[in-house]
Amino acid sequence: MSVTAASIATLIESFILSAPSPAVLEEGEMLFDFADTRYSLSTENDRCLLHLWSNERNCVRRVTGAELKPSALRLTVQRFGKPQPTRMEIVRDRERRSPSTLKASRQQYARTLERLLERNFLNWNIVGLTTAPDLEKSFGSAYARAMLRRGRSAWACLGVGASESQATIDNALTIGLLWLDHLRERHAADCAVEGLKLFLPARTSQVARMRSHHLNHGVA
Repeated sequence: MSVTAASIATLIESFILSAPSPAVLEEGEMLFDFADTRYSLSTENDRCLLHLWSNERNCVRRVTGAELKPSALRLTVQRFGKPQPTRMEIVRDRERRSPSTLKASRQQYARTLERLLERNFLNWNIVGLTTAPDLEKSFGSAYARAMLRRGRSAWACLGVGASESQATIDNALTIGLLWLDHLRERHAADCAVEGLKLFLPARTSQVARMRSHHLNHGVA
């Protein structure tokens, strides 16, 4: 059976409609969660075009191939103006991604957080940025952690990417305060860690904001 644009589009739509909580990943990064994403498929001129859009971003990909896996639909796609194809993946359940996919997504977010800190805190040094788990101290790999330092002044920093579950994001303040206490104890002799800077995805921070209002830990 030949693979046509119409057959690829049918496979994509069937997969999305049958998935419990589908999400789109590209190069290990979560691009879209279908909870707040719309999409359309076009097959004009025997070209399968997948259009995805949300309040945060918009993208169009030409889909040239599709491979169905138990937990995901792997797509070969082309970006406009880019000659080389890339991989896009639609997962059935955003909470059941493979360990390698989770690791890549979190490493990508750590790099994003580093660029954000560099851009917004020009005269500060970024110290010890990591996503490495430390289960003894309750630090999981979903949380990117660092310290900003300038002379004897410092801030604890903790961020969570948009690819994490809402429960993980809601728990970020608790983990951030543990990170703050850890840094204060560790650096008590050489600097003053003034407080915590918490970085959360857009429109996901309501719970963390409500909780921070009841605290006096210098959460920014």
